[in-house]
Amino acid sequence: MQKRIFKATIGSNIKRDRIQEYGEFLWKLKEENGEVLKTSFVVEKAKPKSSPIHDFFEWDDKIAGHKYREWQARYLLSQIEIVEVVDGAEERIKAFHNISIANSDDKTKERGYVTLADVRENQNYLDIVLENAKNEIISWEKRYSQYKKLKKFRPLMPLFRAVAQVNA
Repeated sequence: MQKRIFKATIGSNIKRDRIQEYGEFLWKLKEENGEVLKTSFVVEKAKPKSSPIHDFFEWDDKIAGHKYREWQARYLLSQIEIVEVVDGAEERIKAFHNISIANSDDKTKERGYVTLADVRENQNYLDIVLENAKNEIISWEKRYSQYKKLKKFRPLMPLFRAVAQVNA
């Protein structure tokens, strides 16, 4: 059997030099666990310091508690919409838009949130949002392209063709 090659998704913060090892370990867990690989099982298997995925997780409860609250803040920011009335009809738009900005060291990116007005007024933010949109479209196509030949996916073929045009 051919060796599986694992890669991180576009925009992922997973260490590129560790992704193969992580993928192989998780694949093995899946095979041992059966049909469904649950996150609670993955965390349990990551606990031993000897686990290949141990270093991916934050084990300091003081830090992890803060990280969880940051996740909650991201979720909260992503769930808020503004209702605008346009020609007598309500239009809902996201209140906060997620962008990734390179830190001063140019090696890491930091996520932040801006308003639509910020995106409209700042060319850099607009470029970032456009790049994110393209990456999400590419990611969607990669995630679902394996199903293209299935009969139930035929109605989505115009979308796959449109994505191909975006990538051209």
